[in-house]
Amino acid sequence: NTLGRHGIPAAVFVIGLAISAYAYLDRAARTEAEQRSQLEDAAQSYEFLLRHRLEQYVSANRALGAFFSASNAIQPREFDNYIRASQVFGRLQGISSFGYLPKVPAAQADRFEAEAARLFPGFRITQRRDGVAAYFPLLYARHAADPARITQLRGFDYSAIPDRWAAMREADARDEPVATTVHTALRDPGQRRVVLIFSPVRRPMPEAGQHGNLDGFIFSTVYVDPLFRNFDNGRLAQYFDLEVFENKVSRENLIFDGDRAAHVLETDSTHALAHRAEVQFANRKWLIFFYAHKDSLQPASTRQGMLLFAIGLLLSLIASYAAAGWSRHASRKRAMLDFKDRFGGFFENHPFAV
Repeated sequence: NTLGRHGIPAAVFVIGLAISAYAYLDRAARTEAEQRSQLEDAAQSYEFLLRHRLEQYVSANRALGAFFSASNAIQPREFDNYIRASQVFGRLQGISSFGYLPKVPAAQADRFEAEAARLFPGFRITQRRDGVAAYFPLLYARHAADPARITQLRGFDYSAIPDRWAAMREADARDEPVATTVHTALRDPGQRRVVLIFSPVRRPMPEAGQHGNLDGFIFSTVYVDPLFRNFDNGRLAQYFDLEVFENKVSRENLIFDGDRAAHVLETDSTHALAHRAEVQFANRKWLIFFYAHKDSLQPASTRQGMLLFAIGLLLSLIASYAAAGWSRHASRKRAMLDFKDRFGGFFENHPFAV
């Protein structure tokens, strides 16, 4: 009897607890799966926006190259007016500067310096060196936030930097914009990393199907870290840790890493990969990995699972209490029936008549 009185409520409670635990685990898994699906959808949306933004960078570069190619001579004021009228810095957050690099044959370098000095007193081509057929010094440029930086760099031969010269030659061969590999910005105290886009300028404008003569390059500079950290006003970085590589996944090819811990290179990473994308940026292939932040996965699934477990535990306690009450009621009922039988039998078999 004692076992029955206590065993049934205990069994009911244990069964209810087991069901609640299963419901908790199932709900948590389902919620996390739903969150992963939502994060993947969000990552795909951001992929689309990133593609669009990067294509805008390339288009702006190409358009400025076409403007120079279509004109016989562009003056500094015209260049500045074009940049202001196109509002590129306001529309394309992440681009820090635009500039023009004329092609200067080495034999004509002295004469070019004298002509350029009329517009920019003290102009000199820096990084002049032997054995070079032509220089590509910075002549016109606008910086989004630091105009003094243009004065500091004016006259610098951009072809003296191997990464940039390789992109410039490829842009000339392809006759379309080409991006450099990621490298440290020139004379930047913060040693920030940049990507430059180069578009060829040809004069006179070639006929359709012809290559034309190279007259220089238009370039634009993109600082990699602000591009990804500030994208969509920082909302992208709130949900995802981005890891970006060029061509293939390796530490040497890493372009950007949001938390400076390349999870894709870890063999036992616990971070959830929400989405993977391959993006073409000015004839460069970028591999982008969207890793979901842990706090965007766990809290909601845990909260819903715990709520369901708490409800199940409460119902288990109520059912256990009801089972205990029913057991006591059944025990009392059996006791009353037993007493009634004994009481009736006592009088039937009593030796004295009443």
